[in-house]
Amino acid sequence: MALVLVADDNERIREVITRVLQRAGHTVVVESDGEAAWGSVREHRPDLVLIDGVMPGTSGFDVCKRIHGDPATAHLPVIVVSGWLPTGSEASCATATLAKPFMPNELMETVEQVLNAPLRSGDRT
Repeated sequence: MALVLVADDNERIREVITRVLQRAGHTVVVESDGEAAWGSVREHRPDLVLIDGVMPGTSGFDVCKRIHGDPATAHLPVIVVSGWLPTGSEASCATATLAKPFMPNELMETVEQVLNAPLRSGDRT
């Protein structure tokens, strides 16, 4: 299964996402803000990043742009989860988006679609 980084400033949302992913057999690393999430991306090299788009300080969209702007992490798929999903360039960094509130089955469908998608250029084998 996959190593998934989950970052959300809402503790309850983090707990729900973590529980759903762990039940599906994934290993989860959890962070509560954008800067910590970016540090975990660099440290853990997850298979998937699932991040809240709108957090205080460094937003999930900012982290997404950093991930895809860094050659060492540009291949990582990112799912942006948010109650507010923008259109245009801000949303373009995300591999997929998921609107809050969501049902556990919607979360898992999105995660599995992203994890099973063809590899991006530069992906690990």
